[in-house]
Amino acid sequence: MEKKGVSLIIPTLREAQNLKKLIPILDRVLGQNGLHFEILVVDDDSADGTIEIIEELAETIPVSLYVRRDMQGLSSAVLHGFRQARFPVLVVMDADLSHAPEDVPRLIAPILKQEVDFVLGSRYIKGGKISRNWGLFRYLNTYIATWLAHPLVKVKDPMSGFFALKQELLEDADFFNPLGYKIGLELIVKTRPKRIKEIPIFFGMREACESKLTFQQQLLYLAHLKRLYEYKWYFQVQFLLFCAVGGLGTIVDFSAMFIFHGLMGMNFEIARFPSFLVAATSNFQLNRMITFSDSTRQKWIRQWLGFVTVSALGFLGNFFVSTHLFNSHLFFQRHYFIPVFAGSIAGAFVNFTLSKIAVFDSSTIYGLTPGVKPFVFEKNIRQNKRGRASDKAVIHEHTEK
Repeated sequence: MEKKGVSLIIPTLREAQNLKKLIPILDRVLGQNGLHFEILVVDDDSADGTIEIIEELAETIPVSLYVRRDMQGLSSAVLHGFRQARFPVLVVMDADLSHAPEDVPRLIAPILKQEVDFVLGSRYIKGGKISRNWGLFRYLNTYIATWLAHPLVKVKDPMSGFFALKQELLEDADFFNPLGYKIGLELIVKTRPKRIKEIPIFFGMREACESKLTFQQQLLYLAHLKRLYEYKWYFQVQFLLFCAVGGLGTIVDFSAMFIFHGLMGMNFEIARFPSFLVAATSNFQLNRMITFSDSTRQKWIRQWLGFVTVSALGFLGNFFVSTHLFNSHLFFQRHYFIPVFAGSIAGAFVNFTLSKIAVFDSSTIYGLTPGVKPFVFEKNIRQNKRGRASDKAVIHEHTEK
């Protein structure tokens, strides 16, 4: 790796027309500032003329293209670009010109001056602006997404996709497990930069091609948030999710009792058995999908039987704690909701502990999903072997295994 310079990583999917305009501007801006640089375009097999455009631009500009055939996703594309970078300062930006290329020198200046380790282009600090052409839905969507991410990091704009960092930070992270498109958020959480700064930017509208922000991407963002929350507060997050599922299970239990006892006229004591099974099955499925999504996948019926057994044991814990408190003091008899609440907490803790250990065999690697190969950056492993940038296009095809 060379000691001075900037590697710009631009992840793309059908952005050929924007690249044709963006890359010459970057070349001019960075050249005017006397910076050594390379531009790495990581494309998810767009087949839209990107290869031909990069070949033409590379006649005079130090730009390389990496085409990934069997894997897609902005976050993993950025990490793939990091692995190829040969300069110590990394910059990530969108290809659609919503991030002004003229802002790149301001973005990297604090790092080049050794003032900070990570710089974010921010829309939400003094001087930052957003295009007036944004619709209400996009404003609302961004506000909610930002609000959900704030507990993870202490920055104003954790959703920013325009940022710079020292390459050495990557070596301090345990692993990267990207999902969706907010790789900047994951980088801050996982690399834990001691010195971070936000600079004001104008976030504009894309100039050409279509937006990739779909409903599926928004769902992936929520799944990504769950991973990051588990990475920071694994046990606490799983327990809260387990309790939330249990709360929904209470509603299911009430609804089942209304059907079996209220509508069908079944004896109350007898109706408790099918209603318990319905609620336990609902809780099991939700916990399997959400709370313990990192669990080892065993046969559904085997895990279900284990969960029902554990739920029954949890109910016994609930029963003994609540009745013990109720019978221990007159105060608890007058305020019986306190023993009931204490019993519920005890039962939930028993259910959670036994479910985690005995039923779902939940992962002890925080925030890592089994079956998904993480990205790990180690010293002396990520060295780029391409040597110096040439004046000719470097086109690489990459297939993920």
